[in-house]
Amino acid sequence: MDFVEALVLYKMSKEKICGVYKITSPTGRIYIGQAIDIIRRFKEYRKITSKIKKQRKIYRSLLKYGVEAHTFEIIEECEFEQLNIR
Repeated sequence: MDFVEALVLYKMSKEKICGVYKITSPTGRIYIGQAIDIIRRFKEYRKITSKIKKQRKIYRSLLKYGVEAHTFEIIEECEFEQLNIR
């Protein structure tokens, strides 16, 4: 699922998607993350907000190659209580 598909899903459901996500860079490097609201997190990456600067490797990759060159995927949806177990 790319960012646009995720946005469409979010607008249709209006619910937060809690779970684990994956970002793949154009060089094939993979970043795995988790979020209570994955769509909001994708938006933060897309805008390259100050919150992302703390994650140096993904931040640099987004700046170097651009957000559109990365693939954003939702790996697994889960309840908040299960998030750290996944």
